[in-house]
Amino acid sequence: MLLALLAGCAAPAPPPAPPPACPAIPPARGAMEPLDKPPVSAETLTLEPGHWDWTGSAFVWSPPRWVTLPPGRVLWMSGSWTRAADGQCLWNAPHFISPGG
Repeated sequence: MLLALLAGCAAPAPPPAPPPACPAIPPARGAMEPLDKPPVSAETLTLEPGHWDWTGSAFVWSPPRWVTLPPGRVLWMSGSWTRAADGQCLWNAPHFISPGG
């Protein structure tokens, strides 16, 4: 009986360790890099800003460039991390989005 009472006095299990931090996004490069005027095009071009992107193991810098916007997309979203329910870091690549979503 004494052993049964002592068994109930065991210390509770420590809380699980927090998940490791997602890789830190490097700071943005300084002033915008020089860029030539947009090329002559039948389509309207917009500037895709220089940005960091994740390769799965490291960040790489993509310099600014002139691009054709995807239909209905006009807002630039920088890359960011989100945390999945299982604690994994998920990379949201930089991209253009539609207004309101």
